[in-house]
Amino acid sequence: MGQLAPTTDEALLHSALGGLQEAWAALVERYHGRGLRYVRRHIDDPYLAQDIMQNLWATLVGAVKRQAPDQFAALFWTLLKRRIIDELRKKGRTREAAILDAPLTSAETESGGSSLLERQSSPAPDPLEETVRSENEAILHRALEQLPDHYRLVLVARQLEGRSNKETARLLVAEGLVTDDGNVEKRVENYYYRGLKELKKQLEALGFTGGGSAA
Repeated sequence: MGQLAPTTDEALLHSALGGLQEAWAALVERYHGRGLRYVRRHIDDPYLAQDIMQNLWATLVGAVKRQAPDQFAALFWTLLKRRIIDELRKKGRTREAAILDAPLTSAETESGGSSLLERQSSPAPDPLEETVRSENEAILHRALEQLPDHYRLVLVARQLEGRSNKETARLLVAEGLVTDDGNVEKRVENYYYRGLKELKKQLEALGFTGGGSAA
């Protein structure tokens, strides 16, 4: 069977709406795996994660048939984040949902929703990176819940969401965790490194043994 030549998302979508089944299959192949990995960073139930993705594709089909988007990627990641946020709120994880509910950044859209953990290639992984990469999300969430609110917000925003210091500073102020005194970005760096140390202690207390050495 012949393969479609590499093309843009929008060109594939146009062909799919015109009845070319292979074009829609190409879009699914291009986005499904990345989308599922994104869901699994927040939802530790693999069956629920699969259900979220299946429902997302059904919603997308209806949405693009009503009106084709200018950018397919933006629509995909926006709808996916919305579904994750809804699930987090159902589970009572309202603070994590609030952090995730911030608007998509241009960097996030261009990278296909990938987090800082997927984009960076540090030779010395920290405990948070090791935990996520080894699929111990449940342990990670329990450890994060033990941290002070300002540490947890900064770690989630910086590491799991890949947000900049400036964006994270705005979140801290919006959540009422700090006052906007002109030094919030400096506090973000301070909270980030102190938060990592506290997180490592919590991970060790929970029995996580990712192979990393103590700092």
